[in-house]
Amino acid sequence: MKIIFSLICISIFLFSASINEQIHALEDATPKERVALMNHIKEQLIEMNHEERMNTIASLQEKLHAKNEQTKHTDVQNAQNISENREESHQSNRVRNLEHHELQEQMLMHHNKVEEELHQHQRLDEQHSENHMHQNHTEGK
Repeated sequence: MKIIFSLICISIFLFSASINEQIHALEDATPKERVALMNHIKEQLIEMNHEERMNTIASLQEKLHAKNEQTKHTDVQNAQNISENREESHQSNRVRNLEHHELQEQMLMHHNKVEEELHQHQRLDEQHSENHMHQNHTEGK
């Protein structure tokens, strides 16, 4: 039902619009509407004399060329944006990796320090135990 209504609206528009208006309408038309508009424009071109036909075709080509250029420009901008986003992401990942690496180094240094302190305590405990045993042994005699 929606398609039929669209086709009726297009038909009414086609009969009342000039070729230039129809060419401008191509910009906002859906693919199906675009086909209908192009077919109608072609029918009108057949009925025109040579000069009118050439002027209309030139106008249509300019319009389509401008739209293609705009699409290409948009595609190029999108590709540049994607490239920039990837580069930012890569740099952000590099920074995170460096931060992670630095954090790992700090943790390893802290671990080594704690381990060294533990060894020192163990040595002190051993010395204390040896001194205590030596003291007990000498007191016992």
